[in-house]
Formats: sequence, structure tokens, C-alpha cells
Amino acid sequence: MVYSTPALDTLDKPKRSRGIEEQTPGRSRRPQMPRAPKQRPLGGRRNLLKLLRGNTLASAALVLLGFIAICSLAAPLVSSQSRDKIDLTKQYQSPSIEHPFGTDDLGRDLFVRVMYGGRVSLGVGVMAMLIALFLGLVAGGLAGYYGGIVDTLIMRFVDLMLAVPVFFVILFLSSVIVPSILMICLIIGMTQWMEVARLVRGVVLSTRELEFIDAARALGVTDNMILVRHLFPHTTAPVLVAGTLGLAQAIIIESALSFLGFGIQPPTPSWGAMLQNAQGYLSTAPWIAIFPGLMICLTVISCYVLGDFLTNALNPIRRKIP
Repeated sequence: MVYSTPALDTLDKPKRSRGIEEQTPGRSRRPQMPRAPKQRPLGGRRNLLKLLRGNTLASAALVLLGFIAICSLAAPLVSSQSRDKIDLTKQYQSPSIEHPFGTDDLGRDLFVRVMYGGRVSLGVGVMAMLIALFLGLVAGGLAGYYGGIVDTLIMRFVDLMLAVPVFFVILFLSSVIVPSILMICLIIGMTQWMEVARLVRGVVLSTRELEFIDAARALGVTDNMILVRHLFPHTTAPVLVAGTLGLAQAIIIESALSFLGFGIQPPTPSWGAMLQNAQGYLSTAPWIAIFPGLMICLTVISCYVLGDFLTNALNPIRRKIP
């Protein structure tokens, strides 16, 4: 007869410790740790393109901006008309098949001049934006990485520049220096880098104390290489947004300077200079002002729309990937 008691039943069961199985001789089994759920990467071109395809307004802005840039670069191929050819028999002609944007007070084809003007305005905007990004990266990176007296000197200079009305400084410099495309790019770029420096400084301050930076210092990597290879890549998102918005701002400043007579000088066409020339013909030939102004408006709006899209797309908290 076999007797079964609770005490004997417990002896027959395999011995288990809390959460750990009984180890067999000659084999050690590690406790299994819970695995973290796989997360989708926050960055990457594929995710950005997916977000762009899902945003109709940003896609339209990118296509429109690209179309304006391509037409400006391919201006000689788009039309056979000359940008500076004067024909007094064709003054003030309204838009037609032969002249899609009409003609100006000297009989010149406005469509060709607007396209050539896009070369100047977009070129000045891009070059000035690149100069501002470079200066902002260097100043913000040095201030955020070294801190101390370097940070104090750079950021107090940034505060001083932000307190000065920049547009009046640009007007003064443009009136003193002989205006040219290169000089206007330098003037605009050297007065628009302060916000970029603040953004870069904030990112570098939050990144310089992370473990991979300490590991790079322990391996003997120089400060310059740490800035260029390890810290500056983390500033890509804010720099891209600042560059998009800076392009729009540079185009507006260049157009305003040319409109006031301190920018690109005739006979070189630019959108702002064409608006200045159209002041006296708003009632008789409004198309002389409408099309250059429309190009400025469309370009600036496209840049702002893309900047807003990049702000949301490159922010890991606000963006949603379908």
C-alpha cells in the first residue's frame, strides 16, 4: 500500500528556486532576461521620404521650389529671347504666347528676365545661407564644447549682434561697399548666423557629456575631430531647419536691398531690382511687378513650408511614422 502525504509529494517534485531552474551537473544555465522591444529608428532617409510622401503640402512646396530652380538654371533653354535685348516697338505688351509674362518699358521679355533674376536671387540666398550656417556651426560648436570664457565671449557677441537692427547694418554696409553679388552674399551671411550658433550650442552642450564623447577623449581623439565627427552630426536636424528658413530670409533681404537700390545693380536682373523698375507702371502695366513679386512670394512660402515640415519630421517626439 502506498501512502501519499503532502510532505512526500514535495520531495518528489524537482527542486526549483524562485525564477531560476535547477542546474544540471556540467551545464550552467543563465537566467533569461526580458528583451527590450524593437524600436524603429528615429532617423533615416527612408522615414523622411515616407513622411514627405504623406505630406501633400510639403511635397508640393518641394516640387514648386525645384521647378523654379530648374527653370532659372535652364533659362537660355526655356526661351530663345534675350534678357537684355531692347525693342522699343514692343513696350508694355501684355502676357501672350510670344511673351508669357509680357514686356517691360524697354520692350524686353519679362519671362526670360524673371528666370535670369531667379538665378541671382536664389544664388545669393543659397550662398548667404551657407556662409551663415558655417559661421553658426563654428561659433556654436566652440562655445558649447569648450564652455567657460570661450562660451561667455562668443554668446555675449551673439547677444550684441541680435540687439542691433541687422537690416540697417546691411543697408549701411551696402552703401559703403561697392555692391556685387559676392559682397552681398558675404554681408547677408555674416549678419544671419547668430540663431544658428544658438541652436548648435544647445545641441553640443547636451551631447558633449555623453559616454561616447568620454570614450573618444580616452582614446586620444583631438578636440577638433570630436567636434567634426561626433558632435556636429547631432546638429543636422536643427541646422537643416535653420538653413531652409535662412534661405527664405536671405532671398527677402536681397530683394529688399535691390528694391531700395543698394543690391544688384542694372542691367543684371534680380527679382527685387525688377520690382523697383516696376513702381511707375503699376496702373498701366501691372504685370511688370506681378510676376517678379509672385516668384518671391512662391519661393519664400515654399521654403517656410519645407522648414515647418522638417521641424516636425526631424523631431522624434512630435513626428508620427505610419
